Amino acid sequence: MKYRSLFDDISLLSILATNVKEAGEYLRSMFSGGQLAIFACGLLLLLAISWKFSIREPRRKILYTKLQQAVLVFFVFVMFFTVAHKGSAYFPLDVYVGLHKLEGGPMHAFDALKKNIRKNQQQISLDKEKALPMKLQGTVILVVGETACRDYMAAFNPEYPLETTPWESSIRRTDGFFFFPQAYSNFSNTVMALSQSLTSSNQYNNMPLGESVDLVSLARKAGYHTYWFSTQGKGEVWDAAITTLANQADTRKWMPWKHDGQLLELLKMVPADQNNFIVLHLNGSHYRYRDRVPKKFAQDHTFSQVPKEEGEFDTSLAYTDEVLQQVYQYSQKHLNLQVMVYFSDHGENMKYKHVSHPFTFDMVRIPMWIYLSPAYRRAYPATGKALQAHENTVFTNDLIFETVCGLIQAPSNHYNPQYDLSHPAYAITKDTAKTMRGEYSIQEDPIWEKKTGEED
Repeated sequence: MKYRSLFDDISLLSILATNVKEAGEYLRSMFSGGQLAIFACGLLLLLAISWKFSIREPRRKILYTKLQQAVLVFFVFVMFFTVAHKGSAYFPLDVYVGLHKLEGGPMHAFDALKKNIRKNQQQISLDKEKALPMKLQGTVILVVGETACRDYMAAFNPEYPLETTPWESSIRRTDGFFFFPQAYSNFSNTVMALSQSLTSSNQYNNMPLGESVDLVSLARKAGYHTYWFSTQGKGEVWDAAITTLANQADTRKWMPWKHDGQLLELLKMVPADQNNFIVLHLNGSHYRYRDRVPKKFAQDHTFSQVPKEEGEFDTSLAYTDEVLQQVYQYSQKHLNLQVMVYFSDHGENMKYKHVSHPFTFDMVRIPMWIYLSPAYRRAYPATGKALQAHENTVFTNDLIFETVCGLIQAPSNHYNPQYDLSHPAYAITKDTAKTMRGEYSIQEDPIWEKKTGEED
């Protein structure tokens, strides 16, 4: 009723991946207090009616023999499980079956990734002597944002009237920074998006997730000590996807339900005299937006010109902007920062948040930028020129794997330069770019119609 859409496998995946705290935030974010009260009262009424007729009211006892009871239970089991596996639409079991089906089901893909990841790592072949750490020692940082939509970020959308990204706006034209205002997510769901962003599987090469190699392991093979620091939690579904990828890091630490700024405490534990590859997984702007921001920061950064929820979203984006500034400045000063990449897992729609149905393109419009140090640009001038040439080119974040491989100068047997934004051969365009597992073409985004009209 809320989404005017059927419940699908990705919706079920989101439920399986959540926890009590996140579920509570979702309910408070998507429904008013009155709606929740009506829902709760309805449940209590059903419970009261059930209690009245089953406990208080005298009732005739219908006695079944043990055999009859067993036949009845067996019949119900066959109806709802065996029949559902043959394709009948018994909700929600048909959705559960679709999620786990052998070919193409997300859970099967995650299970295959977890099962094969070690074996696939052994198949990585690259020339370590030519990789970045052999020529230019220092740190590479990959910041994975959460639920950031570039439509609300002035650094990426100059038409947005509020300055939600003061630091990013100030450094956008600075030497060494490359901003990509036409970046998109490959899916409007964290697990689905990052399972391709951080592996060699993407929408264009049709490589099964279970046959892919992960970015963290490739960075380690290139000569880096690898880290995964996160303010997001872990769960059973995460163990099948995101946590499987995180566990490949040499050092990993989760700080669930902390504010993203506290990741700096973990950065201070990283030695400065070694080659480091660090993944920072933010809580970013995940609903409820105000819960992602320290109270003092929220008081000092209010956006009252827009509706309350949008204002809270803007505040969360401003806080991420400050965190990025702190990470950059600390790493540049103390960790010999050579490369920093920031992108979001997916975007956000103020009405529906981020779901697969109904889908809107603001759910996949994301921010992305790359920083290269002066020493890096001197050592690899062609990389900087390629990034500059592609700043207004469409990019989907399932190609982060290829792009980061290019940035650390570690092309492998799982690398294709046509998917590498830092390579002159990058070949993805508005007409060929895809999202939502290839279900939508990026050229269908209404934003392109607007731009065409402005050009005309």
